[in-house]
Order: sequence, then structure tokens, then C-alpha cells
Amino acid sequence: GGGGGGGAPAPAPAPAVSAKERLHALLLSDAGVLHEDAALSIQVQMQFQGLMGRLQLRYVNKTGAAIDGLRFLLPPTPAPLIQAATVPPSLGPNSAHPQMITVQMTDLFNEAPRLQIAYTHQGHAAMVESRLPVSVCKFFVPVVCTKDQFFAVWAKIAGAPNELTQVFKGKPVDPAEIERMFTGMRYASLKDIDPNPSNFCGAAKVATPGGEVYCVIRIETQPAQNAYKLTVKTSHPVCSAASRQIVLDTLAVPA
Repeated sequence: GGGGGGGAPAPAPAPAVSAKERLHALLLSDAGVLHEDAALSIQVQMQFQGLMGRLQLRYVNKTGAAIDGLRFLLPPTPAPLIQAATVPPSLGPNSAHPQMITVQMTDLFNEAPRLQIAYTHQGHAAMVESRLPVSVCKFFVPVVCTKDQFFAVWAKIAGAPNELTQVFKGKPVDPAEIERMFTGMRYASLKDIDPNPSNFCGAAKVATPGGEVYCVIRIETQPAQNAYKLTVKTSHPVCSAASRQIVLDTLAVPA
């Protein structure tokens, strides 16, 4: 940018991979890169069990000059409950520092918690706007069940907001990608539920402070048309909405 110093910190230059794409990838995987710019890379590894998640962020200074004024800002959210270790104010040249974060699901929550990271590098102030890559689906546990068990849950849940359906045009149908997506969402992929080989079913459950929530999903496809029909049924609308969003972000082609 041109003249006059001071003023608001400039946003970090737009990376080749967008923040939204990085976040989506990390909602389906427990390790990867949360942020990358010319000076700073932030890598993350995650583990989830029960109502608890443990994240390790690793701040990497990619340059031969120090990063100063490093600040990690997490606006408070009603849920989940997040406890983060402090980060050191400076990162030496070509050095890295880990930060441990625990996430407790005190209640179901709608969106990944916002995150801001500020730093100064060679006199330039940068502000990174991101999110912790944690959705309710991270706390799901895959459930392998019989056809009868699947349809018992299916029959009990009808109508919005617990039942969500969506018809959409998407990427070419790739069974392996749908399987990977189910695995990333922590749904068991169930082979013998739907006799049509172009359709995919999954099941999961999640322990919440209010009791267990059961989740079933079915994706009907028409490979010749790249067409999909998604049905998600869970016993809590937040789980239904989170599951639908991940499917659309993975398979739908933006209109």
C-alpha cells in the first residue's frame, strides 16, 4: 500500500488457499494448516473424546526476521468453553512455538469459534481473522448399526428443524470422496441400509450435557446429472444444521 503510515493494520495478503477452504478442510481432518502468509504459518493438531477437545496450534515464523507483538484473541462465546495457553509476544527468526487449547462442549454450538491473531513483522502490523476448526461434528462418534436400528431413528424424526433435506447440483459423484467426508464428519458409513448403490447412508451419536443425540444421514445421488438429495435427521437441530453445512461445503458447486 501507498503513503501515510499508521492507521488500521493491513490485512495479511490474500493466501492461495482461502481461510474458508482451510477451515473446511480442518472440519473434516484433525491435522493441517489453519493459516499461512508470507511470515507466519499456524499448524494445528486436534484430538476429541467425549465432551473434550485438545488442540495444539504451532506458530511458525517462516522468515529470517523476528515476529513481534504476537497476540491471540478469542472473543468469548457461550459455548464451547475454551481455555488457551498464552503465546509469547515474539517469535525469533525461523522458530516455532506450540500453544495448547482445550475445548469443552458445555452446550451444543452453531459455529466454529472466532479467532484473531495480531502480530508485527518488519514494521508491518498484520491481523489474521480465522476460526478455531471445531464444530459439533468433532464430538460425534460413528455408530455402526443394522438396517432396523437405522430406520427406527429415521422414523422417529420428521420435519424441520431436526429433519433437513436439500436437493443440489454438485461435483461429479465420487463414492470415495463421500466415504472420506463421512469419516471426517465422524459418521459410520453404512453399506447395507439402502439397496441402491448410488445412495450413501451414515449414522453417529454425540454425548451432550443434555443427553445423547442420535444422527442419521442419507445422500441419494444421480451420477449422470451430478445431482444430490441430502436428508439429515438428528434429535437436535444444531446437529442437523452442522451436518448439512459440511455436506454442502464438500459436495455442492457454488451457485
